[in-house]
Amino acid sequence: MTIYIALIRGINVGGHNLIKMQDLRNSLKSIGLGHVQTYIQSGNIVFQSEDKPEKLKLQIEQVIKSEFGFLVPVNRNIYITLNHFSNYNRMIVLIIL
Repeated sequence: MTIYIALIRGINVGGHNLIKMQDLRNSLKSIGLGHVQTYIQSGNIVFQSEDKPEKLKLQIEQVIKSEFGFLVPVNRNIYITLNHFSNYNRMIVLIIL
């Protein structure tokens, strides 16, 4: 299973697009993501999935739109494989939304 890091831009900034991280974790778990963890109120998420980054990006955007009422801005898509940092030979992928 691949470990992903998603950096969601444009939430909890300047009092706009507020999402409690517990609510975000629950939403992401509801779409099948595993071991979902967040970092402070930043929108940075670590999770596991067997899906491809492109599919996950769309799923995350859709669940935020449907459950929180706004679309996260997508400035670029960057997928970085960080195999060298894994003790268990797992793939880690960074997704910037």
